[in-house]
Amino acid sequence: MLLVFLIYLPLTILIPSSSGLATLSVPIMAQPLGQFAGVSGALVVTAFQSACGLVNIITPTAAVVMGALALGHVPYDRWVKYVWKLILYFLLLTMAFLIVGALLG
Repeated sequence: MLLVFLIYLPLTILIPSSSGLATLSVPIMAQPLGQFAGVSGALVVTAFQSACGLVNIITPTAAVVMGALALGHVPYDRWVKYVWKLILYFLLLTMAFLIVGALLG
């Protein structure tokens, strides 16, 4: 399950649209790979959505992030320095929840 989450992290940077990424990858990840790994499709979707949410908070390819930073006159490097600890905390928390979800079935 963590492998699916770690695959979605760079994919979200390349394809910042969550609906576009879902259309591209969920049919491949949820059914064949999820069933092969023995996890439910719901857990694969949870990994997908968690990765999208986490990356879209910080990625410079997300229009909302860059637009909000421009409106607030906040440079991107200052934003990254401010939120990196929070992003790391969310990353570890999400991975823990995904492990628990995979263990519970």
